[in-house]
Amino acid sequence: MEEKFNYYRIMSADYYSNLAVSSTLVFWVAYAIFYLLQFMPPDFMWRWKIITTSISVIAIIFLVCRIHFFYSVYMKGVDVTGYIHLANAYKSGGSRVEYKYEFQGEKYWRGNALTHKIFFSNNFREGDEVILRIDSENPKRAVIKDIYF
Repeated sequence: MEEKFNYYRIMSADYYSNLAVSSTLVFWVAYAIFYLLQFMPPDFMWRWKIITTSISVIAIIFLVCRIHFFYSVYMKGVDVTGYIHLANAYKSGGSRVEYKYEFQGEKYWRGNALTHKIFFSNNFREGDEVILRIDSENPKRAVIKDIYF
C-alpha cells in the first residue's frame, strides 16, 4: 500500500528543501542572538532584519515550489523502473543520484539532490535498479519513489 504524501519526508530527503529551511533558521537564530546580546548597533540590526526577512521570503517561495513539484509528481505520476547511472556524495553536505529510465519509447536521464543521511542510508550504487515516480504529462520530471513517497 502506498504511503500518503508526507511534507516532512520531502524536506528531510531533498537537499534543496532542507537547505531552504536551514538557511532561514540560521539567519533568524543569528538575529535573535544579536538582538538578545545587543551585540550590534541598532542600525545594523535593522539591516540584518531586512536581510533575514528577504531570505526567509525567498526560501519560503522556493520551498512551496519544491513541495508543489513533488506533490504534482506524486498525484499525476506513474511508476517506472530506472537504473542508477551516477551516485556521488559531496563534502559540501549534499549528494546527487542520477538515473536513466525509459518511458513510452523515449530515454531520459535525470537526477535528485539528496541529503547525506538519505544518500548513505539507501546505499546507492551505480547500476542499481530503482523505482521512479514520473509525471506522465512531463516525463522529464522524475523522482526516486522509495525516497520521497
